[in-house]
Amino acid sequence: MRKFILTTTLLLLAGTIFAQNKEREVRRFEVELHIGVASTSFLTTGIEYRYNFNQHPWDVGINCSMDFNGSRITAVGDYNFARNKNSSFFIGAGAGWANTTILNIDKAIEECGDSCCASTQDCLCVYPRIGVEFFRHLRLTAAVNTYNFKEAEFLLSLGVAFGGGRKDKYLI
Repeated sequence: MRKFILTTTLLLLAGTIFAQNKEREVRRFEVELHIGVASTSFLTTGIEYRYNFNQHPWDVGINCSMDFNGSRITAVGDYNFARNKNSSFFIGAGAGWANTTILNIDKAIEECGDSCCASTQDCLCVYPRIGVEFFRHLRLTAAVNTYNFKEAEFLLSLGVAFGGGRKDKYLI
């Protein structure tokens, strides 16, 4: 866990290196609220806080999500293609911690006949993702959440980002 916290801190602090540029094409920070559907847990909601690098098409951040199976907190990173266009594609990945019942659902159905009896378990959550951002604020994302590399679920989400986007000359 210490290595994860150290890695996340170093990724977020790396953004301060590029924060000294006077002319920025995009705003530094953005917050995205998203809602989606997952293959095993139906509805999922979350929030993501991202830092946009100015001279590079990368962003890094922290993603917190909840669904019927549990919750996740992960460090994320994306590579953005054609970031200043009305629609731009991105590809990225996330890794972090999850507290979920997804690893124990089959066992609960076998023992008591109901998936609601599954106990929660802490595990590693890794997910690759791909998506498209429309008008610099609306994001459609497809991801595959994997838990301890044993179970996986497909996730499709729609999010609205506040902040980010192109920086106008007249805004401070």
